[in-house]
Amino acid sequence: MAAILRSGGSSPSSWTQSGSLLRSATVIGTESARTPRAGVAASLTVFMSLAAVVCGITLLFLAMRSIMEIGGSCGSDGVHIPVRPCPEGVPLAAMGGIFGGVIALFVYIWATAKYGVPAWAWLGWPALFLSLGWNFLEFGIDPPGTGELAWGWLVCGVVFVAMGGVPLVAFAKPLARAILPLPARPEYPYPGYQRPRKEPVVLVEPTYDPGPPGDRMGSSGEASVVAALERLSELHRSGALTDEEFSAAKERVLEEGA
Repeated sequence: MAAILRSGGSSPSSWTQSGSLLRSATVIGTESARTPRAGVAASLTVFMSLAAVVCGITLLFLAMRSIMEIGGSCGSDGVHIPVRPCPEGVPLAAMGGIFGGVIALFVYIWATAKYGVPAWAWLGWPALFLSLGWNFLEFGIDPPGTGELAWGWLVCGVVFVAMGGVPLVAFAKPLARAILPLPARPEYPYPGYQRPRKEPVVLVEPTYDPGPPGDRMGSSGEASVVAALERLSELHRSGALTDEEFSAAKERVLEEGA
């Protein structure tokens, strides 16, 4: 701005240029204020919240395995008479995995929306239900204590795997497109390509017969001879040509026409 004023602040063109620069700077500053830059703090927020979501699912997965290893139920509140006490740290891991994972998921969604980075929050649903479904299937096939199948756990395992696997399969193609680069599309013809239809060319016979070239030349020559004789006759009748001049000119025209 100062350089523009020093170079020619009194001229209208310099004031126009400075005004344009000020408007551009204002627009750039406004856009920068609206869209926060994804710096180190933004990267750490997104990474740490996503890591906390993964830790929450992992804690819930491990706590569930510990409970299923002792039969699938336990209690440690000191009020009710439990069948068996819970392993040490399992209640805290289960509660921390559930509530901590949910809070971290909301923080991750907020951070990705604020800084405009790709969000993978929807993968938390398949990750949770597939991991818990695996526990149900594993302990349903080989339950602790007895050698028989635990059909209740097997049914729960099938339901959980379906709840986690169906959305994952439905979004498998968009997920692959987002992660893997698309191959170059082959040039046509390729499978599924339909060549555009072209209108058939119709040949139309001409309705006018011009005739042979010799006939056209003969007709034009005869017309010119007749026109010349008519002009000579008019000149002879008007007295412009004598009889001798008329006869000589007529013979000359006839010779040229022949």
